[in-house]
Amino acid sequence: MGSQVHTHVYDPSCPKRPKAQVQAVLVRAERHCEEQNLRLTPIRRRVLEELGRERQPMSAYLLADRLSQGRTVAPVAVYRALEFLVSAGLARRIASKSAYVICEHGPASGTALLLICKGCGVVDEMLCEGLDRVLNRATAQVDFATHRPLIELEGECASCTSRYGAPDCVS
Repeated sequence: MGSQVHTHVYDPSCPKRPKAQVQAVLVRAERHCEEQNLRLTPIRRRVLEELGRERQPMSAYLLADRLSQGRTVAPVAVYRALEFLVSAGLARRIASKSAYVICEHGPASGTALLLICKGCGVVDEMLCEGLDRVLNRATAQVDFATHRPLIELEGECASCTSRYGAPDCVS
């Protein structure tokens, strides 16, 4: 199998995902949780729904703020929900940003590449099975087992490159 690529055309006037896409994320998550005998509690579902609305990564504190409409939601509750969503394969943590995004492809095995655009902030996910095989061979040589391997790549998406021109390269 080859790589699965999710591409985007970022429109700064529409930073949110369409409602139908958000609903599809929730349906996929509910199905996955049922199949794996996991509990998608109301707070976990609300966190996933809010993450699903955004095209850019969100911190736990921003999520807590967004979810506190009318009633305060403690950041610790959001962190617990995020921990569950990441362990269930429904969200990914971007360590370089201390922020989270949904898994575009749903719970999947294989190495995930997160393509982080410095221009617009949008994150795209790519599953790369060929890279997975290379990493497994390399880590096996040193008896190291990976769990949900994730690689963050920062650069500029096609939309930003076409809008602002190619980034200056320094050698």
